[in-house]
Amino acid sequence: MLSASRSLSAALIVAAVTAGALVPATPALADSTLRFSQPYVPSIAPGKTGRVVIAALGGTEPAVSGTFRIAAPDRTTFPETRFYWNGRRAAAPCTRSADARLLTCDAGTRAGFQFPAEAQTQLGVSVRVDADAPEGTTLTGGEWATDVHAPALFAVATAVAGPKGDKGDDGHDGKPGHDGRPGHKGKPGPKGDKGERGEKGERGEKGDAGPRGERGDTGKNGDCKCGGGHHDTPKAKIVTPGKGLGVRSGPGTHYKQHGKIPTGTVVALQCKVNGQNVAGNSIWYKLADGSGWISARYALNLNKVPFC
Repeated sequence: MLSASRSLSAALIVAAVTAGALVPATPALADSTLRFSQPYVPSIAPGKTGRVVIAALGGTEPAVSGTFRIAAPDRTTFPETRFYWNGRRAAAPCTRSADARLLTCDAGTRAGFQFPAEAQTQLGVSVRVDADAPEGTTLTGGEWATDVHAPALFAVATAVAGPKGDKGDDGHDGKPGHDGRPGHKGKPGPKGDKGERGEKGERGEKGDAGPRGERGDTGKNGDCKCGGGHHDTPKAKIVTPGKGLGVRSGPGTHYKQHGKIPTGTVVALQCKVNGQNVAGNSIWYKLADGSGWISARYALNLNKVPFC
C-alpha cells in the first residue's frame, strides 16, 4: 500500500508533497512522486494482439504500490492474466474480469511493487483488438490505476490494411502443335484416251459492267488493358494522442517546429527517410506540400511511401 509520503500519480503527471515536518537544515523536500506517461501509441490491426507500454518516472525517493487495476481501451480485451515489468513477465498474479476488460494485479506482500528513485520503469500489458473494430482510428479509454489515486490514461491505434494489388497480365498464347506427317504419295493412275476436239463456239457479246461494291465498315479498335493505381499519391493519417502532431523543418525533433496537424487528419506525402528515432521508429515522412516533416511513429501510412 502507498503511504501519505509515497503517493503515486494516476493522471499523466500529478505531484504529491510529504506530510512530515521540515527539518531546517534540509535544503529541499524529498519527492517520491511517480510521473506516468505513454511513450507511443501502438498500432494493432483488428483481430490481432500487441503490447501497450506505460513509462513510470520516479522522483528523488523510491515509491511503492501494492495493487494495479488496469482497464482495456474501447473495443479491446486482455488475452492473458499478467503484466510486464521492464519487458519481462511480472511474478505477481493477476485476475481478469468476466468480460476480459479489467485486470487486477496484487503484489501479495507488504513490500509491494517498488519503483527506484530517479529511474524509469516500463510497465506493459498485452491487448487484443476486436476483429470488428474500425481500421485507422484511435481506441481510447485505457486506464492504469494504482491503489491510491485516479488512473493514468492510455490508448491503442488500429492499423489500416493496404490496397489490393492489380491483377497480372494474361500469359502469352501457347505455341501451336505440329500437324501429323502426311502419308506416302500414291502411284499415278493410267492415262486416259484423248477426247475428240469440239466445235468452235460463237463469240459472245460483251456484258455490262456490274455495280461497284460498297465499302466495308471500319473495324473496331481492340480492347486495351490499361494499367492503373500504380501512381497513387502516398498518404498518411495522423494518430497522435492529444491535439495534433508537430511539423518539423527536418527529420528530427531538434529541427524547428512550424505548426501542428490535428489528430485524425489525412495528409499527402512526398517520400520518407531514416531520421531521428522516435520511440522505436526512425522513419520520417516529407509532406507533399513542402511544408516540413512528420514522424512516422504517429502517422499511419495509407499506401506505399517511396524513399527520398
